Amino acid sequence: MNIAIFSDCYLPIKNGVVTSIVQLKAGLVARGHRVIVFTAEARSYRETDPDVIRFRSVPIGLGTELAFARVDQARVNRIIRSENIQLIHSHTEFNLCLSAIRAARKFNLPRVQTNHTLWEEYTHYILNGRLVTAPLVRFFARRLFRGCAGLVAPSIKSAHYYGSLLPGIPLRVIPNGMERDRFGNREYSGPVRAEIRLGLGIDPGDRVMLFVGRIGREKRVLELLQALVPVLRSRTGIRMIFAGDGPELNQLRSRVTALNLAKQVISTGYVDWDSIGAIYAIADLFVTASLSEVHPMTVLEALMCSLPVIARKDDSYLDSVQPGFNGYLLDSDAGFGEKVLELLDDPETLQRLGEASRRIADQFTGRRHALAMEEFYRDVLDRFETATAPNAPARGAK
Repeated sequence: MNIAIFSDCYLPIKNGVVTSIVQLKAGLVARGHRVIVFTAEARSYRETDPDVIRFRSVPIGLGTELAFARVDQARVNRIIRSENIQLIHSHTEFNLCLSAIRAARKFNLPRVQTNHTLWEEYTHYILNGRLVTAPLVRFFARRLFRGCAGLVAPSIKSAHYYGSLLPGIPLRVIPNGMERDRFGNREYSGPVRAEIRLGLGIDPGDRVMLFVGRIGREKRVLELLQALVPVLRSRTGIRMIFAGDGPELNQLRSRVTALNLAKQVISTGYVDWDSIGAIYAIADLFVTASLSEVHPMTVLEALMCSLPVIARKDDSYLDSVQPGFNGYLLDSDAGFGEKVLELLDDPETLQRLGEASRRIADQFTGRRHALAMEEFYRDVLDRFETATAPNAPARGAK
């Protein structure tokens, strides 16, 4: 198959959407498919992949790394035609999504949409939700996706949401996949881990909790910090790392200082793609209070690094966190302190849950993700050809 992927963010950005697309592309190419990515340029980044087509852009903001790409639609159309693209897959709801819609219409191609983000959780970035409301977000989602030949939901949570919005469109749950070579198979020896810890000011005997993700309101990082304050104050040998950048990073650091916890709480800021595995390697436990996730890649990364996970109860974690087996799902923020101390005080249980995380991670490999997506693409193409065969021009025709 020849597939075109459209996304408003791509490498070198490190987020769940980019990770998913990078590994999907690699998995499909490994299976003999051609994949061309249309995306926005990244400042100071030199593209070396000829199958990644970039357009000049300006940042969108909204607490994300997204950019508004100034798409040259004529160039898109030329490439779609010359490369005989058979299917279009959009991973965005912004300008490149509109480009995907135009290309699909012009060449009579099936369009698939993956819904990585619940944008209702981000309306506070525009006049604190007074301008863009949840009903308006749902209205635009229906308008953008109503012409799709198929929808991909990374989780049950996403399937319920988009299935109710667009009940007539074929929808399949395809969980995200994680490239095991980047995290699960990279070994960090004891001396290397000790060196990483030393660089972050962490003593050899300290226990380390970790959150990885955007430091933004929708991730509830300030609430997570507050929930862990009793734990940190009760044990000086427990550290908390917040790895990531975002609009609340300065506020997080100010709160840490105000709480007099600067020696125990580390906020790294931006961590590049090739270095994040080292942060997971020195952690004992992954924690998150976010309720805005779809199917978080950072949790999958934690599983592949054999970390138990403690999270708030949410449908986005149903297939990755099994209570009592590889972590816990909590009904409220108040439960973090008890569960964290319970695990950190019980090394045998901590190790057992970590080993279970590693086994669960086998369900979410990049290869499995690519295989499931390939199967869905073929189903979409078969349905599309059946529906359009009597009257439609051949795909790729002018």
